[in-house]
Amino acid sequence: MLNADIEATAAMLHLEEKDYQIAYSYFYEAFELYQQNKNKEKSAQLFSYMILTKIMSGFISEAEILL
Repeated sequence: MLNADIEATAAMLHLEEKDYQIAYSYFYEAFELYQQNKNKEKSAQLFSYMILTKIMSGFISEAEILL
């Protein structure tokens, strides 16, 4: 779980830097780790951030695919 927290924190830092593609990658890694540990609340939150990064980077069609 510590690794998932680190990935999520790194993603937030990249999100602040407006590096949306890297942030998405970190969010995805953290999302997978929380899914493996059956933490539905945290994985749902990260999934929202994943969609947000796709929208903010202009890849709206990819965000629709995720949904």
